[in-house]
Amino acid sequence: MMFFSPSFGCVCSVAGLYFSWAFNLPVGGTIVLTMIAGFMMIAATMGVRSAVTA
Repeated sequence: MMFFSPSFGCVCSVAGLYFSWAFNLPVGGTIVLTMIAGFMMIAATMGVRSAVTA
């Protein structure tokens, strides 16, 4: 967990910067939306994983 959290933040920040540059969007909002999308993907994956093991 101590390694995953900063890594997730760095990856989402770089991805947000790239999407901001590629689509000419504001940087801050794009980074936030990228982190929200990443969190939703992880939450969905964990939900599916817990449903399969139950």
